[in-house]
Amino acid sequence: FGYTIFEFLFANLHIVGTYLLLALITVVAFTVSTDAELYPAFAYAYKLANGSKRWRDAVGETGGRVVGTLQAGALSLFKIASRFKPEPRSGPEIVLPERKPRQKTFKPDKEKADKKPSREQEPEAAELPEMEEEPERPPLIINVPEQKKPAKKRKIKAKKNTGAYELPSLELLDERPENTAHTDSDTLKKKAEKIEQALESYGIHGAKVVKVRPGPTVTLFELTLAAGTKVNQIDNLDKDLQLQLSATSIRIIAPIPGKDTVGIEVPNRERPIIGLREILEDAMEEAGEKIIPVCIGKDTAAQVIISDISEMPHALIAGATGSGKSVFINSLLVNLLLTKTPDELKMIMIDPKVVELKPFENIPHLYCPIITSAKKAPPVLSWLVGEMKSRYTLLGDVRVKNIVEYNKLGKKKIFERLKEANRSNEEAEAEKGKLPYIVLVIDELADLMMAAGKDVEGHITRLTQLSRAVGIHLIVATQRPSVNVITGLIKSNMPTRISFKVTQRIDSRTILDDKGADKLIGNGDMLYKDANSEALLRTQGSYLTDKEINRVIDHVVGQGEQDFDESLTKCSIDGLSEEDSTDVLYEEAVKVVLEKQRGATTLLQRTFSIGYSRASRLIEAMEAQGLVGPHAGSVSREVYYSWEEYQAGKAKALGDAQETEEEPEESNIPLESPEKISDNEPPLEDSDDFEEDELDQETSDETTELDDDQ
Repeated sequence: FGYTIFEFLFANLHIVGTYLLLALITVVAFTVSTDAELYPAFAYAYKLANGSKRWRDAVGETGGRVVGTLQAGALSLFKIASRFKPEPRSGPEIVLPERKPRQKTFKPDKEKADKKPSREQEPEAAELPEMEEEPERPPLIINVPEQKKPAKKRKIKAKKNTGAYELPSLELLDERPENTAHTDSDTLKKKAEKIEQALESYGIHGAKVVKVRPGPTVTLFELTLAAGTKVNQIDNLDKDLQLQLSATSIRIIAPIPGKDTVGIEVPNRERPIIGLREILEDAMEEAGEKIIPVCIGKDTAAQVIISDISEMPHALIAGATGSGKSVFINSLLVNLLLTKTPDELKMIMIDPKVVELKPFENIPHLYCPIITSAKKAPPVLSWLVGEMKSRYTLLGDVRVKNIVEYNKLGKKKIFERLKEANRSNEEAEAEKGKLPYIVLVIDELADLMMAAGKDVEGHITRLTQLSRAVGIHLIVATQRPSVNVITGLIKSNMPTRISFKVTQRIDSRTILDDKGADKLIGNGDMLYKDANSEALLRTQGSYLTDKEINRVIDHVVGQGEQDFDESLTKCSIDGLSEEDSTDVLYEEAVKVVLEKQRGATTLLQRTFSIGYSRASRLIEAMEAQGLVGPHAGSVSREVYYSWEEYQAGKAKALGDAQETEEEPEESNIPLESPEKISDNEPPLEDSDDFEEDELDQETSDETTELDDDQ
């Protein structure tokens, strides 16, 4: 059938006409099949052609009729085909909600409720809202801190159970005027424009300053980068920007943690002095909620940074000479004196420099005199390790996990639980109802590491690993943050890091595990790394004059006398280790244990006011001598002898030893002169034989003495 039609067309229209007709049929079929997509285009083209005089003259009247006939035929075919169009499938209509910016308050969308979506609505009839032109850049936001009203003169609220002790008032500290010269909006905008121009000149296009946060020491400019700009391109421009801005130092934070912006910290030309009184007055409520509050300073947004030593739980401080490290330590100690009584907090200070902590030598918070010799520090650290063990034993007997739970029990409950742990009435009554927190302050770690590096590192590592639960915390400072001083073991257990200005970038990485400390500008400018955050916080520390420190110390000294621990004081003054001092108390300790018939470490602690480690060594020495039995948990060791039996056995052993020593004298062996010996026999051989015989005799004497002791 197809060949017949083609032969008919070829016979009448020849080859050209046949292909033209087939092409026309194809176009018509395509127009019908594509519904209304191509037909409006043909209709529009016909409208233009029909309205054109040049087209009508070229086609003529006959051509116009032909075109009209074809148009009518195509329209008829289109209407016929539309009747047989398949119906759409029935199903749920999915309407995607419009995304609108979030609002702080709920506002119903009335237009959406009144207008229902319609598929038949033509797009040409829809009224589109006028689109506002997007701004070229986001608006610049300058966070200028509000000028606060002068705070009322007030003092830290003391706790209820402070007794007759009165905490120092904040009025003892000087009140300094607030300086807001660095918060001028026009100046900050000019700096922002200068930063943008500088970045543009260095090939970083499209960088815009979107936020400015002026602080007491530096001003933080937050920038957004254009799409495709690498962070490394701006991270290495600190020196170039420092030149363009005529600044003393530039620190770039690329990117700011938790944000999609890059920060540039520019030092202020005028730096106000931040006083401790100002910080404590601003953070009064927050400080009252913490166990051992300590004020760090103010950040780049002029917000007070306050921490808790019990949550730190150990801090590592480093900084070069003149960076403000010693001033910060003095401010920290005064902060503790303003908020804690001697019954709540005890301090141990190690100051190899002798003069740095000298003003605090008479405060009642000290557990022992200030240690100024590096050689005397290891025994003190060893005593503190023993105190940590003693506290863990006490917490285990009372069945609590940490010092906070212990201090909440009260004297009565502690006594009951100690009795349940088979403690005697005397031991249970001797324990305190509340344990004081202990803060160890080391002003220069480098001197200790040079004198006794292994011992100091071992004790500090053990304390930092275990002492948090029993209320012992370390604050270690050094001006040489090298890997020989701050070893990996020491640094790994001190999560809180505070770094003042250092000389080299490698020192910054040693103390903070990050760069930036070499870009600080000194005088209390620091980078603070909290235990709960990996981000570095730029902070300006508080400043205290010597007069302020002395006023607070004089008030504290007048409140009470010093109460030193006897054994710790001996370590700090004499520098004796527990092994060297054991023999001094051994006989008295044996007498107490044998008379009381109780082999308990706590008995020796209470009787002689010594630490757990020393008392434990005394008990272990008695076990080695056969006086007491092995360790039996919380129960006291079994005692095998009485004091009278021990004295009798000791006297017998001494008598046997004396008889053994007298035997060579009764033998009446003539001693020849050296000249005679040299004439008869070689002196070396005779002397060696004599020394061997004497050594055998001493060995037999020691064996006899040990047998008598057993």
